[in-house]
Amino acid sequence: MASQQRLLGAALLAAIALCLIFLNCYFWHRFVKVKSIRSELVDGKCKLRGKDYQPGLVSFWAFPIVGPSWASLHCSVELEVELDGEKVPTDKMTELTFTVPSGGLNFLPPTCSQEVSGLWSSTSDEDFSCSLALSSHDHIQAAYVGRKDKLPNLPLLLLMRALGLSFMTLGPVLCMLACMAKNSWFRSTAEARCIDPQETDADDYIRLTESEKFEVMPLPDGL
Repeated sequence: MASQQRLLGAALLAAIALCLIFLNCYFWHRFVKVKSIRSELVDGKCKLRGKDYQPGLVSFWAFPIVGPSWASLHCSVELEVELDGEKVPTDKMTELTFTVPSGGLNFLPPTCSQEVSGLWSSTSDEDFSCSLALSSHDHIQAAYVGRKDKLPNLPLLLLMRALGLSFMTLGPVLCMLACMAKNSWFRSTAEARCIDPQETDADDYIRLTESEKFEVMPLPDGL
C-alpha cells in the first residue's frame, strides 16, 4: 500500500513538472516568435479595397502597474500594399492587426466591424501607414496598422511574462534540487567520517571494567 502511494505521488509530481515545463516552453516560444516578426517589420503604405472583412481573434495586453494597455484585433481584409513605391502581391484576404488602446471606462472589446468601417471612412481611397513583415518569398507574413515605431513593445511584455513565469515555477524547483544535493553531500560526508568497529585496531581503545564505567570523575578545582 505504501509503495503504491509513493508511485502515485511520484506520478503526480512528474505530471506537474511536465505541465510546468510545457507552459514555460510555450511562453518562451511565443516571445521568440513575436520578437522575430517585430524585428523584421518595415514601414509601407496600405489601402483597403473594400469594407469586406473576416473577423479574427482579439487579445488584450497590459504592462503592469503604470504601463500602457491595448487590444490587438486581427481582421482579414482586402488589402493593397505598396513598399518603396512598388506594389506587393497579396492574397485575396490579408490579416491586418489593429492596435486599439484599452482601459478607462470602455470595457467592451473592439470589433472588426467598428475598426474596418472606421478605417474605411477615414481613409476612403487614400493610403494609410502600415508596417509589414515579409517572408523569404516577399509574401506578407503580418501587417499592422501604423508605423513600426508607433506599435506597443509587445516583445518586451512577453519577455517579462516569460521571465516571471520561469522565476515563479522553475525557481523553487531549482532551490529544492540544490537543497537536496546539499543534504546528500553532507550525508555522504558524515557517513565517510564514521568509523567501522571491525576495521579499527583493538589496541587503539582502552577497555573499561564494569566498575570504571560508572565511576564519577571529580570536577577540576574552581568549577
